[in-house]
Amino acid sequence: MPCRTDDWDLSDRLDLHDENRELRLKVSMLEPMLCATMELLREEYMSFQQVYGLLNYTEVGVNKTDFVAWHTAHVEQDQIRREREREQRYIAELKASALSKLTEEEKAVLGIK
Repeated sequence: MPCRTDDWDLSDRLDLHDENRELRLKVSMLEPMLCATMELLREEYMSFQQVYGLLNYTEVGVNKTDFVAWHTAHVEQDQIRREREREQRYIAELKASALSKLTEEEKAVLGIK
């Protein structure tokens, strides 16, 4: 699953003002892109701390402390999400493996299709 703040994906909601909806849709796209860019830089070139030091916060009107706090929390949320996804995949594989060992008759007795 991609890095997304799912509660920001409001494309199916019509109860918000168009301007607010558009802003939230932009954020829901830009946040994962920023995360992916930061991750690429970290994997290929330098640490997050080095990236933080190179960014021109004045140019974009962002406070460094706020950005680092956001990014740190975002990385932690991603780690939690990835672990949850790993657990879900493991459970699905375990279920599939267990079901593959049952005969059709056993499945019928257990009420499993």
